[in-house]
Amino acid sequence: MPVAARIAVSLLLVATTGCTFPSTFQAMRSEIAALDSEPAPPILDGLQPYRGVIHVHSRLSHDSRGEEDEILHAAKAAGLQFVMMTDHNSPEVFQHDSDGLRDGVLVVRGAEIRAEDDYILALGIDSFIDTAAMTFAEVTAAVVAQGGVPIGAHPNRFRHWHDPNLAGVEVWDLYDEAMSDRWRYAALALDVLVSYDDYPEQILFRLVRHPARALAAFDAETRRRRLTAIGTPDAHQNIRVLGRQLDPYPLALRLVTMYLLAEEHSRSALLEALRRGRGYWAFDILTPASGFDVRLVDGRGTTWLMGDEPAAAPDLALRVFAPHRGRITVLRDGVVIGQTDAARLTLPVEGRGVYRVEVALSVQGRWRPWIYSNPIYVR
Repeated sequence: MPVAARIAVSLLLVATTGCTFPSTFQAMRSEIAALDSEPAPPILDGLQPYRGVIHVHSRLSHDSRGEEDEILHAAKAAGLQFVMMTDHNSPEVFQHDSDGLRDGVLVVRGAEIRAEDDYILALGIDSFIDTAAMTFAEVTAAVVAQGGVPIGAHPNRFRHWHDPNLAGVEVWDLYDEAMSDRWRYAALALDVLVSYDDYPEQILFRLVRHPARALAAFDAETRRRRLTAIGTPDAHQNIRVLGRQLDPYPLALRLVTMYLLAEEHSRSALLEALRRGRGYWAFDILTPASGFDVRLVDGRGTTWLMGDEPAAAPDLALRVFAPHRGRITVLRDGVVIGQTDAARLTLPVEGRGVYRVEVALSVQGRWRPWIYSNPIYVR
């Protein structure tokens, strides 16, 4: 686009949407790159953090043309250690030997299944589930019977929060964000015109928002039972605006990632970590969230991690370690009980409740959503 045209479109962008010219995005990236890094605490009990993505589609889905090699190449370039595939449910998905380690990236097969107008990520299943005439609860039970992990998908419209078989739910999904609040479409289109050639990341970054509604529903549900929260790129490589590909795998797989604390780099260990809620998710498009840690300790040095259920005691404290200085927020049963602008926080835990942590980064004078932990359940 000619310089004069870019300037004209930029002025229109600012006037109509409050957005800024791509140079602002470049400055933001430079500001993030200059952040001081903090040392990570040691992982306990032989656990190791594994970084990857959940909810990825290939040509085996009706709405994607992506090839497995494209996905693996993008995952490797992004430094991911696992990819959990979720092609739309069909017998063909299970006719391909897609499970296993591929050049350092562990591929875990699954399927996205529709039931009663809701969607389930059936992670780690090995055979086709014919869902004709099945209820949502029957589908999740069938997933569990195969040793899989059922996750409720598409949080903006998800209704089956109380299903007893669910191990977790998406609380942020790229497709949902791209399709919601359509008043933002004009700004997205202008971003494509102005910045796509030089700053394609800016397009997806515009969709990064704190998922307040889904987290409120998650907090309400975890008051009564355990549940794992995940954020996903729902990667299809099929979102196009003005002829430009907005979600190529190399971008989508760096947008939002899942960190699982597991005993080893294996399918069974990662699925068990996911099932237990031993992990966190982050908008890594800002900067990788490796090194984040939240743990509960008592006066004797006993330690509990995300997903654990310690008994209430008078000497418990929550310790939070962030990779960079940010705004650390601690919530109990969905209510903020502590907040600090730092890279470390120690907070006394008083009484029973479900404790989780959020971290935001200050970039260009605004707090940007970044890291979301899974809960520790104090009973």
